[in-house]
Amino acid sequence: EKDDRQALCASEQMYRELVENASDLIFAIDLQGNFTSFNRAAERISGYARAEALAMNIAQVVAAEYLESARQMIQKALRGEPATTLAPVSRKLFETPQ
Repeated sequence: EKDDRQALCASEQMYRELVENASDLIFAIDLQGNFTSFNRAAERISGYARAEALAMNIAQVVAAEYLESARQMIQKALRGEPATTLAPVSRKLFETPQ
C-alpha cells in the first residue's frame, strides 16, 4: 500500500510538471466555465496571472465568435463525451476598458 501511494504521488508530480512546463497553453474549467487550472504558458500567452485567471470565467477570455463552441464543449462534458476545443483567447494586454 505504501508503494502504491508513493507511485501515485510520483505520477501526480510528473503530470503537474508536464502541464506546468508545457509550451502550449493548458487550462481546465469546471462545468460553469470557471477556470480551475492555468499553466505558465497560459499566463505568458494570455497575459493573465494565474490567480487572476482562476477568478475568471472562460466567457471573459474566449473570442466572442468561439463562445458558443466553448459552451458546446461544456455540454459535451456534462454528457460524458470527450470535450476539447481550440479557440483564440483574448490577450489582457489588448483588452479595452469597459
